[in-house]
Amino acid sequence: MPAYFGIDFGSSSIKLMASDLRGSTGFGVSAVSIVANPAGSLDFTDSMVTQKLGSAVKQLVADSKLKMRRVVASIPESMV
Repeated sequence: MPAYFGIDFGSSSIKLMASDLRGSTGFGVSAVSIVANPAGSLDFTDSMVTQKLGSAVKQLVADSKLKMRRVVASIPESMV
């Protein structure tokens, strides 16, 4: 089973969560982290915003010590 972690982008914070399979029917949380959105925005067309978000995501992943490379991302419906 491929390993994934989740990132939720919000205008005020970015949250990370990873879970793993424990036994044949259970799951456990292996990482949880949150950081304030340094850009205060989710305007992905603005290069300054994407740079700040990218740095924050890199820091979140480094702090959580995740080795996973696959991610499931969540963004507000208004940004889709």
